[in-house]
Amino acid sequence: MKVCVVGAGAIGGLVAAGFARAGHEVCLVARGAHLDVLRSNGLTLLTQGKREVFRLRASADPSEFGAQDTVFICLKTHSIAAMLSRTKNLLGRATVVVPAINGLPWWYFFREGGKFDGQPVACLDPAGTLFDALDPRHILGCVVHAAAEVPEPGVVRHTAGLGFLLGERDR
Repeated sequence: MKVCVVGAGAIGGLVAAGFARAGHEVCLVARGAHLDVLRSNGLTLLTQGKREVFRLRASADPSEFGAQDTVFICLKTHSIAAMLSRTKNLLGRATVVVPAINGLPWWYFFREGGKFDGQPVACLDPAGTLFDALDPRHILGCVVHAAAEVPEPGVVRHTAGLGFLLGERDR
């Protein structure tokens, strides 16, 4: 399975390491010093006294990777709008997008069934640009019950939990 992690920081690094350990083809979207170290030294995961290094493709430009089977968006919420439109090349017809983000997602009312059905959350996506950038039919909801930190560029320290609760938007 081809997996791209957009936002390869703490949670994104944890996700990427898990899929890489399981033998999947993983690529990372990152920036700055973190990206430089990912390219030169790989992604280092520190967990339960163990150190693992994963040599994964990494870029600041998601268009370098082509269509993926799964895309994890592991960005801070305020960074999503600027990146979402840049992820179009990652999406194939059947690509599943998992926004592993904190808080209420912009697509919350998609197939919700109530009076706001199909509308973006106005305070998060007032112009509907996030809906335009990513068709919500690709989305698989996610609540993260794991914690990690980036103590230095290229290094992710897993500090607690391993839970990622996944579910379809309309269930």
